[in-house]
Amino acid sequence: MRREMTDDGTSRWGARKIMGNNFMDYMEVCEIWKTKLSIPEKTRLDVIPFSPAKLIECKDDYVLFPGLTQDGANRPLTINRIIFLCGKIPGVKFVQAKNSILSEEAADITKMDFVKRETCELKWYLLRKAILSGSLRKSFFDQEERFTGETQIRERAVVYVYTWLIRRLLRKKLIFNEQAIWCADNGDGDLSQYQAYVHFRTNKIMIMFCDPRSARNRLGLVPSMIPDIIQNPI
Repeated sequence: MRREMTDDGTSRWGARKIMGNNFMDYMEVCEIWKTKLSIPEKTRLDVIPFSPAKLIECKDDYVLFPGLTQDGANRPLTINRIIFLCGKIPGVKFVQAKNSILSEEAADITKMDFVKRETCELKWYLLRKAILSGSLRKSFFDQEERFTGETQIRERAVVYVYTWLIRRLLRKKLIFNEQAIWCADNGDGDLSQYQAYVHFRTNKIMIMFCDPRSARNRLGLVPSMIPDIIQNPI
């Protein structure tokens, strides 16, 4: 008999049973990026560090999926790489707006470190599918104080972009649609005081910057749950 719970967390079978369509397995995600996991990587992802109780709590409003770090060509799955690969995926139109940054410097967003270097981590993510109610009227720092903490965090831009794409390809569903989300990344150099945000539309993703102190920007928080089970090191 398959087990829903192990000593280190929830089994993939158990997670799928609880989360239903909101669960995306690593085998499915590997097909998108045309990659294969090593045995140690599979072992690391075979057990999910969230309890069944936590998954039941989140099963309607969150998606559960594995972050992968590279594609089949062994290239890091950065935002820049994802944009490049999207041009080769049938049925997906990924567009960056020409005016993709709101700053006097008019910097090239694709040259920012968080766009050209950052990838998801090789781990399970439990990420909300829409902006958290009440966060739109709060500034970036107010959101940090009120909504994040010991149980949830704000994610980096690459996690939101990655999730939007795999959800669309695997489940034919849009998340974050017509929503602008504050990210954990900030700019480089002269833009270091600006916080990044991502605006999702049906066929377009725009990455921009705004002053994190202002609540007038009406940008929301999409939190990621922190695992409630500590796994043993592999």
